[in-house]
Amino acid sequence: MPLSPTTLYTEEAHEIICEAYTYGYPLVLTDVIRQLMTSAGKGGVHRSPLNQFVHARAISENVAFGHFGADADMLHSIAWLNVAKEPTVLSVPDVHQRHYTMHLVDGWMIAFAALGARTTGNRKGHFAIVGPRWSGDIPTGIRVLASPTAIVWLIGRTQTHGAKDYSSVHEIQNQHGLTPLSLWGHTEAPEQPAPAMRDVALKATPSEQVARMDASTFFGRLNTLMSDNLPRTADAPALKRFSAVGVGPGRPFELRDDPVLARSVDGSVRTALARIVVEATKPSGRTPNGWEIQPNNVGVNETDYMWRAVVAFLNPGARPVEDGLSLHTSVDAEGVRLTGTHRYVLRFAKGHTPPVNGFWSVAVHNSRRAFVQNEIDRHAISSTDPLKPHADGSVTLHIQHERPDKHSTSTWLPTPKDQFTLTMQLHWPQAEIVDRTWTPPSVERIS
Repeated sequence: MPLSPTTLYTEEAHEIICEAYTYGYPLVLTDVIRQLMTSAGKGGVHRSPLNQFVHARAISENVAFGHFGADADMLHSIAWLNVAKEPTVLSVPDVHQRHYTMHLVDGWMIAFAALGARTTGNRKGHFAIVGPRWSGDIPTGIRVLASPTAIVWLIGRTQTHGAKDYSSVHEIQNQHGLTPLSLWGHTEAPEQPAPAMRDVALKATPSEQVARMDASTFFGRLNTLMSDNLPRTADAPALKRFSAVGVGPGRPFELRDDPVLARSVDGSVRTALARIVVEATKPSGRTPNGWEIQPNNVGVNETDYMWRAVVAFLNPGARPVEDGLSLHTSVDAEGVRLTGTHRYVLRFAKGHTPPVNGFWSVAVHNSRRAFVQNEIDRHAISSTDPLKPHADGSVTLHIQHERPDKHSTSTWLPTPKDQFTLTMQLHWPQAEIVDRTWTPPSVERIS
């Protein structure tokens, strides 16, 4: 049934359309990212077929759709699954003492399960990822992970100790497996390893592609996606409100036969996107000593639709805060932009290094959020490095472009000549970090 102009030309309808756009933004963005990453044609980024892993073999190949740079201390393993018809069995090897995480993110960009050191330990295991409409028996020895949606974005991270350690990580990555339940236990030809991730130039990022959608394209896609990627029970009041403007699972949404009405609704869509962008530009957390806290997965806060959209816009595939938190800064203690023309130090007083159960690191990215080539091929310093404390027990990182004296080389973090950003990764943070009672030190300029 065509949408009625008398229904959509009201101020109330304008607000409902804005709310529905904000609500559906993460699901549509997720599907665009999935389409790009599983595309066999030109225009994909870090591509692999559906239901198959693709592994970053070096930190330069890590996926970074957000605005804070890629991990410098973990190698990524990515897969997109469709579990609408049957479960997929995820197999992980024993990683021994190495830190790793594997997050399962649903179509609404909410992490619904986390594997790894914090939750399931480091030993090998098998996990059946089950879609919302499937019913049946799972073989003994396989743990069930229920996905709320048919789309599943699997994001794995395995700790690496620099380029010299890559081959060991590759051995672990090669043992990751994805098997349709119907083939579990059958003798099949071995799966061909997915190609290493490689950057492919995009004319538009996923968020840019969503921003270019008109109302008919956006809501038509959203309504179709909601058929297999079901809204949560808590969304029922919102969906009842959205039904007044034609938004709901499986409903048609087409305005092209009424160009005047289409322009009106398109205006509401542009307003909604502008509101998300404005919210995304606001500080996402406390900024103690110049450090900004990266938005994390919304977790249990699933009905705060604006915040969920902001997290999707800024940090697609965000991990739960319990597994990791990222902080970044582009300014020194005086609030002046960091640049390679100056020398800096980051001093951790005795007993005040980041309190984590996993490990922490500090990495350098240039103004384009890329890693910086340097003479010692070092992009981050980690708590797993041999950080020799001073006599007073403090630890100092030296952040500068030129090589320091020989006594400071082991804690030297090379920078580019121009502007740069520091990213602090806190893996498996302790309570003091999660509740924001631990404060990172400021970056001090020494020359």
